[in-house]
Amino acid sequence: MSEYKGNVRWKIKGVTELERKLDNMMGDKEANKVIYPVLQSASSNILSKLKTDMLVFKDTGATINEVIAQNPRMDIHGVRTVKIGWSDTGAKQRWRMVHLNEYGYTRYGRRYTPRGFGVIGRSVESSMPQYEKELIKGIKKWLKI
Repeated sequence: MSEYKGNVRWKIKGVTELERKLDNMMGDKEANKVIYPVLQSASSNILSKLKTDMLVFKDTGATINEVIAQNPRMDIHGVRTVKIGWSDTGAKQRWRMVHLNEYGYTRYGRRYTPRGFGVIGRSVESSMPQYEKELIKGIKKWLKI
């Protein structure tokens, strides 16, 4: 992995702008070597927060045990992402039922809102500012800015 040795001063306003500057400075492949490990560590923090927030509707623990984070990758629009979701190979196949806990459901005309109603969305939304700070901090650390 090559290191950037320069004296550049940037005013960084967001993760997208930082990624764009890294791409311009080093190219896609070198930028990926910097950004992907940082994405992975930041997403693991979101994953652990999500698991603790989901304890609200824990019964057997299968829903919590089947939460996974995929490896970082670039989507078709050129955006680097880490997908967090439920394993489709889990023992209890909870990926089929997670949306019922998150959004509730209607059965025979009656609306049901489970204990964990909206927990996943709130958890991810509340951890996004910390996620962005960790990304910027990790990339700045690597660049020694």
